Formats: sequence, structure tokens, C-alpha cells
Amino acid sequence: MRYNPGTKIDKGTPIFDCRDSKEVKVLSKEDYNKGLGGISDGDTRNVIRLYDGSSIIAEEQYLYVFDEIQEDVPNNPEYMMETDYYINDNTLKFTKDYGKTWIESDLTKEQIDETLEYYKSNSLEPNSWFVSTNDLMPIAYFYGKEATLRISKDNGETWRDLKLPNQEDFYKGITERVVGFTSQNFGYVALGTDYSMGSGEMKKIYITCDGAETWNEINPPVEDYSSETLIDLYMYDKDKGVIALNNSQDINMPNIYATTNGGESWKKVDFTYFNLPDEITYITDIDKITFENGEYYIQLGQGDSGILKPIFRTRDLLNNWEFVHTKQENVHTVG
Repeated sequence: MRYNPGTKIDKGTPIFDCRDSKEVKVLSKEDYNKGLGGISDGDTRNVIRLYDGSSIIAEEQYLYVFDEIQEDVPNNPEYMMETDYYINDNTLKFTKDYGKTWIESDLTKEQIDETLEYYKSNSLEPNSWFVSTNDLMPIAYFYGKEATLRISKDNGETWRDLKLPNQEDFYKGITERVVGFTSQNFGYVALGTDYSMGSGEMKKIYITCDGAETWNEINPPVEDYSSETLIDLYMYDKDKGVIALNNSQDINMPNIYATTNGGESWKKVDFTYFNLPDEITYITDIDKITFENGEYYIQLGQGDSGILKPIFRTRDLLNNWEFVHTKQENVHTVG
């Protein structure tokens, strides 16, 4: 069971409508799905989600809807991320406000099914989608077997698919997909394959300086037959960025490289400088990089599986990453 204050359930969704002190009915799942317990009018607020006891997958749940406790009930800051998504009823939607409002993705059921089947998951890959609270910045996500990048520059009113330079060069499936923006105009993409003894691996990095109209390819730090496959990328601007690659010596801690010249050269950042606290047992993401008072602050993460976020600081990205502290933040929850 999960309590979700401030949740809007799509209009027409079957619910147990407990508003206005209505008696809670006992129904079979078939009758519940017929709407005999009530139908959402699109203005639901306080929701209790009751799951089947073995999973939190969206199709196995009952929704109990109650009256609003106060007029300005917050949405879901304790439960979900401010920028998040959900996949339900064969739709993919994004939010910028903890779920108060939702933006349609323009994906069909078949495209969603193909994407999730390829990911072998019930959710999107953590780094394969991007949403910002800044309405001027694009919404972007990868879908399908062919790693198609779909983007909207008007908050979901219109969408278009983009072709990245030389993407056809990939000789096997693109399993790692990263997209992000740090301003209205500047964004980045990284694509990578798995590693195999016979064919090695492959990865590419792209940046845009004109709001995704054109993309330029830059060099990754390690290419071709290395086992250092792509994990994540964060480009602060066209010159400075950090990439995380698979570390065959330690599956829990990636190899991290930094560049300050747009990928012309990369320097490996030594984890021995990090002095990680005991509670950080693995790292999978580069969440963000900020610049404050002459220093860069890098927040690392644990994908959708962990809420701990270690933060480091450095003057130039290349040398002496100093551990600052660990914070906790919500991550995407399936269901």
C-alpha cells in the first residue's frame, strides 16, 4: 500500500471513489475495471494505491480516492521526483511538477512495448530521458530498438524524431543511451553498445549548441575493443564534461574521465582521492555538475535503485576530486 497525496488520476481511470464519505465497495477486479467503484473525473487528489502484494507494476493496483484535506495539498515531493515520468494504460507521460500535471510523449502502445522489451524492463533506462523544470529547455527521450531520439521544444505540443550523425556506424544494438541539456541551446547525447570478446564495444558522444537543430560528434576517452562500456555522461558545456565507463576491476565503481577541451583529451579521475563513506557501495550515474565560488561540484548517483547522492568538488574537473557530503534524493519509482 502507498499513500500519494496530491495525485491526479487520468480522467476515466477506474477508482474506488471514497469522496463525499461514500461507502467503500468490495468488488472483483473485473467489476473494478468496469468502473463500478467509480471513475476518475481528472480532479482526484488524495490517493491510496493498493498493490497485489508481489509487485508494484502499474497494472496490478487498486486506487482509493479520498477528499482533499486542505486546499493547497502538495503533490508528491516525498514520493516522486519533481521531473519524472510514468508508463500506464499504454501511455508514457512526463511531469515537471511532482505529478500535478502530465505531458503526453506521443509514443504509441507498440513503440512503448518495443522499447520496454528491448530494455528488458518495466521502465525507461535512467539516463535515456530528460525533462527540466525550465520550460525553455527541450524534453527528450530515446525509444525503440534503434535508439531513436524524440524531442519536443514546446512542452509536448509537438514532437519530432532526430537522426544523429553516423549513428548507422553502430554494428550491434545500442544498449546504453544518454541524453541531457544544460541550457536552452546546449545539450549532449551518448550512445554505447555492450562488450563482447569477438567484437569489442562501441560508443559515440554528440553535442548540440543550437537547441538540437544540429549535432557534432566528439571523441570519447576509450574506444573500440576496450571493455570500458558506456554508463553515463554529463557535459557541463561544449568544453567541459565527465563520463562514467564500466570498470572491469570493480563492477560497483565506474572508471570516470573528465575533459576540459571538448573531448580532444580526457583524463582519468582516480577514485583513491574520493574517500567515499561506507554507505556508498556503488555508483552508476553522473547526476549534475554545478559551478559555485570558483569550484565545480559533481553529484553522482545510483540510478533508480538507490537514493544516496555523493557530492564532490574540484577546481578544474581534472584533479583532486574532494568528497564533500552525501545527500538523499528521490529516484524514479516504477508503478
